[in-house]
Amino acid sequence: MNESGYIEMVACGFNKSEALERFINNEALLEKFLGKFVEDQTYAELCRAMEAGDCEAAFRAVHTLKGVTGNLALHGLY
Repeated sequence: MNESGYIEMVACGFNKSEALERFINNEALLEKFLGKFVEDQTYAELCRAMEAGDCEAAFRAVHTLKGVTGNLALHGLY
């Protein structure tokens, strides 16, 4: 991750040291999962569920997002 991207993430509530603890201090693994998060479709699923009034699907999506953002120490999103 480049320096400016890291600074932006920290400004949004990212806690790198906390995330690294969860990823056994493997920075490459953490970066891999952060990249997967960017490509994840769960937020889009949440939006579709909300538009459709599907509370059950919206709950599942928001629960998934909460878990993923918590594990990645993305506290601004969590």
